This record gives sequence, C-alpha cells and structure tokens, in this order.
Amino acid sequence: MLKLAASLARVFLRDATRLYPRLLLGIQISPIIFASTLTYHGIQYPAVTDVYLGITVAINPDTYLPYLVRSYEDHHIYGNSTSDFVLYNYTAIAGVQYPHRIKLMYNEDSLLIDTIIGDVAVNPSFPSDFF
Repeated sequence: MLKLAASLARVFLRDATRLYPRLLLGIQISPIIFASTLTYHGIQYPAVTDVYLGITVAINPDTYLPYLVRSYEDHHIYGNSTSDFVLYNYTAIAGVQYPHRIKLMYNEDSLLIDTIIGDVAVNPSFPSDFF
C-alpha cells in the first residue's frame, strides 16, 4: 500500500509541476536545458526540455504560448511512454493567458482526461482562518 501511495504522490507532483503557471520561468533558470523540436501528430513544434525535471514544453509557433507539456514514464505494461498535457483555447484574464481546455494524452493517441476550466480567479481573497 505504501508503494502505491508513493507512486500516486509522484504522479500528482509531476502533474502539478506541468501545470505550474511559472513553468517556463523555472525552466529558464534550470541548470540543464536545451532547445529542440517536438513532433506531435506529424507537426513539428519548437520546444525546450528541462532535463532535471524531465519535462519538454512545445510552443505554438503562431501564439508563442505553450501547446504541449510532455513528460516520460516507464509504464509497467506499455514500457517507455509519453504523457502529454495538450493546452487549448487560451483566454486572457487580468492580462495573463490561461488555457481554457487541457487534455491529458498518453502515447499521443489515448485520451485519459479532458478538462474544461470554467473560471479562473486571479489573487482571490481568503478568510484569515481558511488554511
């Protein structure tokens, strides 16, 4: 049971890192990064890889916004696999672009999660006893 909990925690941490709003700023100061291209469904995208985090971010060349955030895993059944957050329909809120839709794709062809973000609150107020 402990091994399962540790595996699940690792997945949650990886996914939280991939959705971190300041991910590109963090990658920019990473000690081990390189620029490349990433091919997704036959289309090449400019990309940057953070070797330390094990994450590659592909950039939409038209909007210059992140299009895909990829990580790799060694799946017990499928072997070496890709896990991609595909980011769509950006919306400007308080001057910041947020993806309105996020798909989690496995090995580029298996849809695991399709999420629509309905509302984003920027710097919300919380009661002092909230946490």
